[in-house]
Amino acid sequence: MIWLFVLWGTLLALSLAVSVFVIGPRETLFRLLPGRGATAWHYLNTASVLVALMAWTLVGVAVVLSRRGRA
Repeated sequence: MIWLFVLWGTLLALSLAVSVFVIGPRETLFRLLPGRGATAWHYLNTASVLVALMAWTLVGVAVVLSRRGRA
């Protein structure tokens, strides 16, 4: 179940990364953060982006540490 959040968050993060080049970083940040009238879906989307960033960071750290152990 958690990997669904990671995959969805990754897709949203990639979409937001493209939006930075199209509309700028400030507007992109406002699109990510839930505002007035936000539903549970808005909060789940924001949480899934954060979970995805943490998961991919942990994967990167694990890869680096495993390669360090081999040398």
